[in-house]
Amino acid sequence: MDICLYASDLNDDEWALLAPLIHRSHLAGRRQIHPFRRIVDAVFYLLRTGAQWRLLPHGYPPRCTVFYHYAQWRENGTWEQITRAILRR
Repeated sequence: MDICLYASDLNDDEWALLAPLIHRSHLAGRRQIHPFRRIVDAVFYLLRTGAQWRLLPHGYPPRCTVFYHYAQWRENGTWEQITRAILRR
């Protein structure tokens, strides 16, 4: 799936590094509709461009979905693990 819509999107090698660190926020509940890779791509897009959440392009999952996972991963330490993995690489 090495199709990048934006320069901030992960390529396959980068996603292979980060995918093991990404987990569902809650094991029970709704089924996962949007791929985690697209959610992570959306977060990196926002971080790289400095865009506002409401200006997230339509090629990404809805901003409420992206923000929900971003906040959950921030709280459970996933972003810290991602940062460490990137720095080690």
